[in-house]
Amino acid sequence: SILKDTGVTETTLHLNTPEFANSPYYGAQIIIREYSTAPLTYNIELIGNPLAADLFRRNLPILRSAFDDPKLRFRVHRLDTSIERPVERKEETS
Repeated sequence: SILKDTGVTETTLHLNTPEFANSPYYGAQIIIREYSTAPLTYNIELIGNPLAADLFRRNLPILRSAFDDPKLRFRVHRLDTSIERPVERKEETS
């Protein structure tokens, strides 16, 4: 999904397709933000369940080094991970 709002473009990749069904990354999201004040510079947030978030975190150095390739025409400013917080359901009372 892509959301554009006053100077910010946010692209979210949802890893919830059948290809990820047996993966620890199933249900994770990758959010890429670009601000109009810094074109071609991105902030990336990797969000998932505790296992996925830990795998993301442990592999950040490798991912960071891949993004630091001087041949790339873009830059990654921030690269963060976080644990997905489940949506709390309110109990209905009669």
